[in-house]
Amino acid sequence: MLLSSRASGSAVDCRARQFPISAPDLAVEVLSPSNSEKEMQRKLREYFAAGVRLVWCIDPRKRTASVYTAPESVTVLNENATFDGGDVLPGFRLSLKELLDRAER
Repeated sequence: MLLSSRASGSAVDCRARQFPISAPDLAVEVLSPSNSEKEMQRKLREYFAAGVRLVWCIDPRKRTASVYTAPESVTVLNENATFDGGDVLPGFRLSLKELLDRAER
């Protein structure tokens, strides 16, 4: 697996057991029944404190996604919406419905 960070401008090969010093620009969480609201709020604070710029929390059971640009700044997408990478991933678009449908297969 390769990780890329805008801050360092380089990719890191995780198979070589080298890990980036800086945080990724995007973090993605796929929620499970065991995730609590308190746990997710803690994770969001930690992500943004570390320098993450965008967090996607995908809830497969509700078929929604919460897009965070800060711990308290969220946009909730329904299954018919499309992820937009914004200035973190310019030009990136992904249908939430397509993602969820593929995950169910």
